[in-house]
Amino acid sequence: MPFFKSLKLRLKLPLMLVTIAVGALAVMGVSSYREARNLLLEQGSQRLELTLQTRARDAQGWADQVQSELRAMAVNQGTARLMRDFSGAWKMLGAGAADNLRHAWVETNPHPEAERWKLDFAGDINDFGIIHRRAHPGFVTQAKERGLADLFFVDPQGRVLYSLRKGPEFAADLTDPALRQSPLARVVAQAQASSDQVPQISEFVAAGPGGGPVAYLAQSVRSTEGKSLGVLAFAARLDPLLTMITAPQSLGETGQAYLVDGSGILQTQLRAGAASPGTTVTTPAVTAALAGETGRIEQSGVAGGSVLAVHAPVQVFGRPM
Repeated sequence: MPFFKSLKLRLKLPLMLVTIAVGALAVMGVSSYREARNLLLEQGSQRLELTLQTRARDAQGWADQVQSELRAMAVNQGTARLMRDFSGAWKMLGAGAADNLRHAWVETNPHPEAERWKLDFAGDINDFGIIHRRAHPGFVTQAKERGLADLFFVDPQGRVLYSLRKGPEFAADLTDPALRQSPLARVVAQAQASSDQVPQISEFVAAGPGGGPVAYLAQSVRSTEGKSLGVLAFAARLDPLLTMITAPQSLGETGQAYLVDGSGILQTQLRAGAASPGTTVTTPAVTAALAGETGRIEQSGVAGGSVLAVHAPVQVFGRPM
């Protein structure tokens, strides 16, 4: 420091003061930056946690509402009478009932496959056609209002007496080996075997009636004496649930929310990243959420890069997710 030593005192003192001031300002600047960063992170975390809590609550509320609607309809004696009516109409058609119904409502349906539900009367003057014409318009309205992809009446023998969409399940025998392991057949069998009149629910199905993701719900229909008359089943569209979980609102430009099942399998489309539904996600946040923990974690995100993730467990149709 020869140069500094050669300076006169009247120059050294101001220079030292300036140096000290600059150093102090630098320390203050770094400290202020850290405080501002921590404050922004805390505010952002709180906003994400509130968003997550709201969506988890809405998801559970939506699932509870779908189950409540199935319960209410299954225990209604009007549903029991209709199950008897459809069963009686099937018997009146004799041994060829299934082929008869498929021909009238599927093979010769004037509407394209996606719009077969528009036919409420096939023209045949028989008990089934009359009952269908009376009941079907109400089910169409219910499906539109409640977000149902399909609605089924199944008799105790596993025969699908009624289907809103008239897809491949209509007039099929769900006990047939080719169908026995289908999501609808399994949930109907569970409802038939249950001693309690409560909804039985399938896993999420990626491509249900209409091509979109659904969950099947089924509950037994019984007489006032407790005799099983059959099973009422819904194919509930999952779009409302998946949309409320993944909506970009309150997530900024790069944030994203997603849902995994109890095995960590991704159920929703990502806003960013290559993972698609069906992929197993093993991030620390997912592991913690499936362990029943709520909190926040800095981790490597599903789309890559370091992220702040908030996580929480949620029950959808009684299953941890």
